[in-house]
Amino acid sequence: DVNADGDPDFLGSGAGSLNVRLANGAGGFLANQQFPGGGKHINVGDVDDDGDDDVVTTDYGAVPTVFYNTGAGSFPTNATFNPRIFPNGVYGRAALGDLSGDGRADAVVPSIGQTITAYISGQAAVTLAHTMTEPPTAPFYAGGTVASVLILDVNADGWLDVVAAIGSGISVMLGEAAY
Repeated sequence: DVNADGDPDFLGSGAGSLNVRLANGAGGFLANQQFPGGGKHINVGDVDDDGDDDVVTTDYGAVPTVFYNTGAGSFPTNATFNPRIFPNGVYGRAALGDLSGDGRADAVVPSIGQTITAYISGQAAVTLAHTMTEPPTAPFYAGGTVASVLILDVNADGWLDVVAAIGSGISVMLGEAAY
């Protein structure tokens, strides 16, 4: 529900655009709205802490994009993540969750190769916080090619953790207050 009317809306994305179809309240949808940018993987969360859901898109080999919601289900402003952080692009879907406890959705993105980058949101911007690479660096490490990531509290300590599916198995990276 990207326009806060209580009805579920439809989001789709492909190469070149984010597509939004708002529910009409009668079981159907309004006309499709297209916003430039996007990728084939979509995740939704309040990145800028304004009370409405924003959209993060990723695509194989591309740079992740954040679409900022106006609150009415419109996404006229988008920003790409720093392309220097993803020289080869990303591999899969971004995971969103509040890793820092500030009320904003943070993005964890698997990139091509052996890295996962966590972006900690702040002041309506997305900034680099931790990069997981080889050799291991604290606090995160995932060896092997990262296929996908999830954010959840696996050890029930009140801090969200990152779980990564990697070529050799599953890696759990415990969250901490230091974000």
